[in-house]
Amino acid sequence: MSLDKYKQLGEPKNYEEQCERNRLRSTVREAVLDIMNALDRIHQVSGEPGSELQRSESPVVKQVDDTVQRFSSLQNGMTELFRDLHGRVRAGLSATSAKLIDLQPHIQRMDSFMQLMTQELENEAAQAREIHSKRLEDLRSEEARYVRANDEPGKNPVYAKTVEDIESTERALMDTDRKELDQKDFHDRWLRLMAQMPNSGDSPGNISSEAVLPEAPSKKRKWGWW
Repeated sequence: MSLDKYKQLGEPKNYEEQCERNRLRSTVREAVLDIMNALDRIHQVSGEPGSELQRSESPVVKQVDDTVQRFSSLQNGMTELFRDLHGRVRAGLSATSAKLIDLQPHIQRMDSFMQLMTQELENEAAQAREIHSKRLEDLRSEEARYVRANDEPGKNPVYAKTVEDIESTERALMDTDRKELDQKDFHDRWLRLMAQMPNSGDSPGNISSEAVLPEAPSKKRKWGWW
């Protein structure tokens, strides 16, 4: 299973290991994204009338089945949850809350991955920023020497390469900032969903209504870190 394999990888020591780590990270992250979308929909349909609930059931369960089919217990739990939701239309929120509690062990495995991945990405962003900042500082010093010599990039290919490297390094720094903000949005959305999950100490039917509902899922992004 990708979750277990990912945790066993450790920090990559070479490019081949880096590629394998990033491949697994992407695979599990896509599963997390689909779980978030499914949980979003569950919270939405739990307050909808029976006809809308029935229309929503099939695509959401299929979404979980298609994208995280390796997590069979979770998929089965989603199917049972929708059965209970049909009864909830008549009997209240008790079944929904109880079934979400049943899903907790599987969701917690995803949560463990999210915490691990978030820490890894924070460390990677810090190291990338340090590398690019030092590189930019060196390039600026090199550029200053050409300026003092009144050299021209059009006549000196080495100077021209320095100017080009400055621009590409500045773009790399901006890209690092963008990825960090995107990851923060992704992680914050996960935390909001976790805040809505009931726990075993909750009374029946107690699905959090005070937590801020996440925004509608955005389009999937391309991630350079995995």
